[in-house]
Amino acid sequence: MTPQINPDEIIYKVSKRVYEKEISKNDGVNRLVDDLKMNKGSALIIVGQVFPNVLSGSSM
Repeated sequence: MTPQINPDEIIYKVSKRVYEKEISKNDGVNRLVDDLKMNKGSALIIVGQVFPNVLSGSSM
């Protein structure tokens, strides 16, 4: 049996790579859309707004 990958872990890893500028925001969004079948708008919000605010400690 193959272990199931936690979607939260994928979101965290992809968003962190975008935040650290290892990959572009567009590539990160496309990865979430492709890997998790996430809505593109939702992926943009997570990668572009939510995750950076969580890391910096800012409120939205």
